[in-house]
Amino acid sequence: MTDFTDIESKFSFRTSEEPEEDLCYIVPGQPETIKECNFNPDTKTFVVIHGWTVTGMFESWVPKLVTALYDREPTANVIVVDWLSRAQQHYPTSAAYTKLVGRDVAKFVNWLQ
Repeated sequence: MTDFTDIESKFSFRTSEEPEEDLCYIVPGQPETIKECNFNPDTKTFVVIHGWTVTGMFESWVPKLVTALYDREPTANVIVVDWLSRAQQHYPTSAAYTKLVGRDVAKFVNWLQ
């Protein structure tokens, strides 16, 4: 069994009805969260990753992209990677954290498969 305790990023399952809200999180190593969030393994999955932020909040394009993805693929799974705690640091620090965020996402996707 893989250890997921080092993953700091969060994985928010977004819906077409509430594209701006983090209503359900899929937690690596906790398979019950896949069902709780109504993840559909038989359809496409999109992973949206925001960038560096000064405000500590998601950029305005994130919910717009979630909406656009659901408009194009209504049955898709859309997961937003929340790495805000690392993304709101001084830019060079946040840039260095992107390697860890990439590792988090890779571990998450491998587990989800």
